[in-house]
Amino acid sequence: MMWLSPPKKLAAFVSNSLTSATESAHGLVRIATQAQTNTGAADDVVITPKKLAAFVSNSLTSATESAHGLVRIATQAQTNTGAADDVVITPKKLAAFVSNSLTSATESAHGLVRIATQAQTNTGAADDVVITPKKLAAYVASKSNLIGIQGSFKNLALSSGGSDRYVSAAIDELLVEDTSGFFLKLSNISLTIDTTAYGANGLDSGSATASTWYSIWAISNATGSVVAGLLSINVNLPALPAGYTHKARIGWLRTDASLYPLRFSQFGKRAHYDLGGNVPSFPTVATGAASTAITVSLASLVPPTAKYAHLVGGTANGGYIGFAPAGGFVSTPGAGYLSPSQPNGFPFAGGYNASSPVPTAVGTINLRSLSVMYCATGASSILQCMGWEDNL
Repeated sequence: MMWLSPPKKLAAFVSNSLTSATESAHGLVRIATQAQTNTGAADDVVITPKKLAAFVSNSLTSATESAHGLVRIATQAQTNTGAADDVVITPKKLAAFVSNSLTSATESAHGLVRIATQAQTNTGAADDVVITPKKLAAYVASKSNLIGIQGSFKNLALSSGGSDRYVSAAIDELLVEDTSGFFLKLSNISLTIDTTAYGANGLDSGSATASTWYSIWAISNATGSVVAGLLSINVNLPALPAGYTHKARIGWLRTDASLYPLRFSQFGKRAHYDLGGNVPSFPTVATGAASTAITVSLASLVPPTAKYAHLVGGTANGGYIGFAPAGGFVSTPGAGYLSPSQPNGFPFAGGYNASSPVPTAVGTINLRSLSVMYCATGASSILQCMGWEDNL
């Protein structure tokens, strides 16, 4: 048998035991009206989905530049075209746009650019990067002397002792040039170059050979902070070691059978053989009689770029000797020195007789070619080369 509570007593229980819900206690709730939902003031009622949907539909509008609101995510097409002004772009779609649509800038099209390194700024070869003011200023500072002549110098001196493999150079100031035509001024240069070494302060390639002319160069890096010497069989274009960009030719040397430079000294453009060591006497150009003038090569005695040769000739009793630049002089010597009766005689002549000895002839000839005209009547005659002047 079941006992049932009377309705009056149940109502009293509900009224006395169940209270309204709060933030801290469970309880009864009342559904909010649409007006309460819209105003958002009541804190003791609950909102149904229908009333919330009506509130959102009626109260929240799209965002604008001046008001907050709802937004819609742009499609990739909208991101790419850039025309829609009522949607927002996500990072993923922006990245795709940049990757697919923006390319490197060219001379005819806009695009992305990369900043040049200092090395790229200095060499001037890259055509796909841009230069910043800082790097341009550094480049200009390193090229402060932009006009000059390669090899221009102040107080240039070269020498070799003739008893070892070294040649020394000392220069107060020197202009060196790179392949782009930019100059650096080097100061207080002191070099020691080895004919048997390779690279900086040695040969530019290969190994040294005997009886060979080697051009002597001063070389430096792009800033002039590193300076060295270099030897090359090339007259104009030595092979520079890695890291070296600037150069200037400063002279020549010739090796002997031991690969030692022949003993010489050079001041400015003028070089002379120094007696001693491997140069016991001035190198011989020609000896003996030549009743008809002959042309003698100087290629083994002066370097390829020499423009003047310093010569001395001598003979014994009763002899006559003369020399002249090649071409344009009489072919039969011995008729007397240069005189009104022989205006085209050899300009440098000497001889010997008991009453008026003139044993030697000394002179400097210009070299239209690396040769000299020689004449002599005595078998004991000799013509020697004392040195040269380089066309630096």
